Parts: sequence; C-alpha cells; structure tokens
Amino acid sequence: MTYDDAIMALSNDAVKLVKNNQTIGLGSGRSATAFVKSLSLLVKKKKFNIKCVPTSLTNFDRSVPVEVHPLARNTATKNISKIGGRPKIRTLDRGYPFITENGNIILDCNFGVIKKPKLLREKIKNISGVLEVGIFTRKPDIIYKARSAGKFDVIK
Repeated sequence: MTYDDAIMALSNDAVKLVKNNQTIGLGSGRSATAFVKSLSLLVKKKKFNIKCVPTSLTNFDRSVPVEVHPLARNTATKNISKIGGRPKIRTLDRGYPFITENGNIILDCNFGVIKKPKLLREKIKNISGVLEVGIFTRKPDIIYKARSAGKFDVIK
C-alpha cells in the first residue's frame, strides 16, 4: 500500500462524517482533492447541500478568500481596503471572474500577517454583501493525516 492509498482511505473515512447542510473547511493538495472526489459522490448519491470553503490556497499566499454577492463587488472591495486588505477578484485562466456554485464571486484578500483572526473575520463578515469568509477561528473537530503503507491518523 502506498501514501496515495492512505490518502484515499482517509478521504473515504472522512466523508462518513459529513452531514447535510454542513460547511466544510478544505486544505489544499492531494488529500483535499481526494476528499472532494469522495464528497462529490456522497452529494450526488444523497442529494446533500454542502458548502466547502478553502482554508488554504496554494496559489494565493497569505490570501483570505471572501465570497461576495456580485452586485456588492465594488462596495465590498472598498470596505475590505479600508480595514487593511488588498482585495483581488479571483479569475479563471482566460481572465473571466470565477463564479461560485451560488453565483457569487471570490475576492482573494491579502492582509499580510493576521494577528487577530477572530476580529478580522468579524469585521469582514459585517461588510454588506459579504456572504462567507475563509478564516476559521475555531479548532477543527477532526484532522486526518496520511501516513505511509496506506495508513492514516485521526487526530481529535
């Protein structure tokens, strides 16, 4: 068994914990990709309504993803700038805005070093038109860590 086998095993185990109408924080890399594949099968099979929010982005160093209603783009951009962020609309390879499954846009906002994440999350959430913020301020309930030989650890 390989490291990839461990990743598949942990993603299949983690998907058993998913409940309808949950918001799930996703990391990046192979484990997150495997989990999303397992999750998509569950969502299709059970018709679950699941919202996934990235907790880290490999292509957006130090950025905070902020989901914004498209009509609030300008106002949200100005207000995020006022609290110290440098928002940039997430785009596809061809330059078009990335649109979420709910029809919203994502502003990737660089705040540099975030010393008070709870306060920053609250400030962003209070901006009109902001729907969700990719800052998680509570400890995760469970963490999966892949090991070699197809094994994985569950950290609670």
